[in-house]
Amino acid sequence: MAIDFSLEGAKWGSPELGTAGGTVTWAVDNSISQAELQSINAAFAEWSEVANIQFQQVASTADSDIDFANSALDGAGNVLGVTGFSYAGGQLQSAEIQFDSGDNLSASSRSTRSGMRLDWVTTTTTTR
Repeated sequence: MAIDFSLEGAKWGSPELGTAGGTVTWAVDNSISQAELQSINAAFAEWSEVANIQFQQVASTADSDIDFANSALDGAGNVLGVTGFSYAGGQLQSAEIQFDSGDNLSASSRSTRSGMRLDWVTTTTTTR
């Protein structure tokens, strides 16, 4: 199945389209479970397989390009996550990804408490 997309806007690494994304650092806060951490690792591995970009986990969100956390957003069955990012001159500087703790997204069962069937990898890489 072909997926149409358009390369535009800010990106990691050089701002020139078609160039490598470089190495992007990421970290989780203490709200992320071990199972969620494994799913985030899997998501970044899949991303690296199809794009010219590498991801490296660092110990602290204070030192990372991408931060992950669970937060109380709106409760079960609605918003699964929110993101924010900053960029300058076409180059991404930082990103934050917050998952709704009310949805209790499970890495192992791939479903939420409200019964929605989800893939944690897909949610991690496409939440915006």
